[in-house]
Amino acid sequence: MVKAISAVHRLLNRLNQTQLKVIALALMTIDHVAAYGSTMFSFLPLDLFRIIGRIAAPLFMFALVNGLMHTRSKKRFMLRLYIADLITVAVFTPGMLTGYMSAPRILPTYLYVAIYCFLIEKAADKFKSKRASGLLYIAAVAAVTVIPVLIDQTVIDWMCATVNHSSDNMWDAITLRLILRAILPNIWTIDGSPLFVLMGVIWYFARNKYACAGILALFSIISYLGTYRFPTGYFIDFFYGKQYMMILAAIFIILYNGQRGNGKKWFFYAYYPLHVFLIQAAENIFISFS
Repeated sequence: MVKAISAVHRLLNRLNQTQLKVIALALMTIDHVAAYGSTMFSFLPLDLFRIIGRIAAPLFMFALVNGLMHTRSKKRFMLRLYIADLITVAVFTPGMLTGYMSAPRILPTYLYVAIYCFLIEKAADKFKSKRASGLLYIAAVAAVTVIPVLIDQTVIDWMCATVNHSSDNMWDAITLRLILRAILPNIWTIDGSPLFVLMGVIWYFARNKYACAGILALFSIISYLGTYRFPTGYFIDFFYGKQYMMILAAIFIILYNGQRGNGKKWFFYAYYPLHVFLIQAAENIFISFS
């Protein structure tokens, strides 16, 4: 009996954090081949590729949450995410302004998860020691959520009221909005929607891989129901197509062994925008010559 339990334990503890991220990276690449190279790779089963790709974002989220639990400095952790997103936007802005490229924006989603976890944990610590300063962290949660939304909406209102859509000023307005959304990401327009952020925050405080797998199953069911009941609105990314197939990520989450591995963190940050840029560039070249 003891040997059987030991065998099951070894079976369910095969993957460290780095291995999870490598798997997620491979699945993300498959997804982006279908998303950004649909003309060039039309001979491939692209619908299947998109389904497989639904596994990637939850795996990265799970790895991020566990990394956040064990990092020496949550502030540096968040700063890395923020800088990586700013660089991504800077690289893709020329292509977005000309209409030839679209920027991947999942990093702000992970950044919001990290910020909320940090602030909520700080608030809880203050309340445990009966300090009223915990209210400041709760206020910070509200501010981080509301201020970018208000600024973004102000820019939208200004664009609608003053910009002539046939003039060159339109490009200035679009550029301004891209810059503002890079500096202050709007939680209502990030990839995955606020529901994906909520799932990540719950994972952080659950701190158990089996609980996380169960939470993922619950959110996958919500996604499935929402896909057919609420196919539009702010949660469209969460209720899009086969997003509920992210439940397959639970298989890999259960195999997590709690170890960090020895991966180079900047490799993952660099690979994310680079491979999307190359796929889109190749797609545009292919279309221009076909």
